[in-house]
Formats: sequence, structure tokens, C-alpha cells
Amino acid sequence: MERLNRKKRTYDDLSSGGIFDLVDNIIKSSFRITDQEYDYIIEHVSDLELEFLTKKKLTFSEKRELIMILNKYLSEFNKT
Repeated sequence: MERLNRKKRTYDDLSSGGIFDLVDNIIKSSFRITDQEYDYIIEHVSDLELEFLTKKKLTFSEKRELIMILNKYLSEFNKT
């Protein structure tokens, strides 16, 4: 599912809790993904791919690569 298709999702299932839930909710709302999709991505993403999330400033090509990685894992998630 592409990001534009996820644009109209509502996020009633965002966790309310401690600081860790706050960080998780920021990531989920930024990428417009659900809790289940987020859990799947976290379990399957490699360390190299995870580096994109820790960089402070991304170039346009790095942002595009990040979206491609996200779409790859979301398509795998939707197949299961």
C-alpha cells in the first residue's frame, strides 16, 4: 500500500502511555502505518535500513529510498 493510499487513514489505535509509546506514535503517524504494520517492520528491518530513521537530515534520494523500503515491508506484510 503506497503512502498516498494510506493518507486517508485514521489513527484511533495509537497507544497512550510512556515515552516509548510517544516515539512509536510519532513514527506511526509520520509514515501512516498501523500498530501491526509497525511491529512487522520493526521485526524484519535490517540494521542498514534502520539507519535512515536515525539520520537527522535526509537528502531527497535518501527519502525516496526510505519510502521504497517502507513500501517493500508493507507489501510483504499485506501478503501474509
